[in-house]
Amino acid sequence: MPIAGSDETWNKTWGADLWWYLGLVAASGIAFGIGQGVLAGLLAAAGMLVFTIVLAMGRRRSDAVRVVGGAGDERNRGLYNRSLAAAGAVLGLTLTGWFLLGVAQGRTDGTLLVLTVLFAAVFIGAAVVNAQRG
Repeated sequence: MPIAGSDETWNKTWGADLWWYLGLVAASGIAFGIGQGVLAGLLAAAGMLVFTIVLAMGRRRSDAVRVVGGAGDERNRGLYNRSLAAAGAVLGLTLTGWFLLGVAQGRTDGTLLVLTVLFAAVFIGAAVVNAQRG
């Protein structure tokens, strides 16, 4: 059995993640390329590629990078889940506050409404599923 943090474990977890990150590199480049032009597409893809390389190289050297990447042992995965929950909570509260501020100013933003409702629905749905699983 591979030891957590060993090269074998690292390569196994990174191998699966790498394809997702490379897909994001391509998707970012294509989306920006279509919407903003070829140069913007190349810059967006390059930015995502740099992020992917930082994750690949930093996973062995930094707990924080390992947590951001969601890889490693049970402790790192737990910290990843807690970090993701905190980021989701801040994002949900920011969206809701931004939407309500606009409403108070007489401007209803349909996109913010959809995102606020989506956040609430996903949060409630996740709570139901997690409560049932224990």
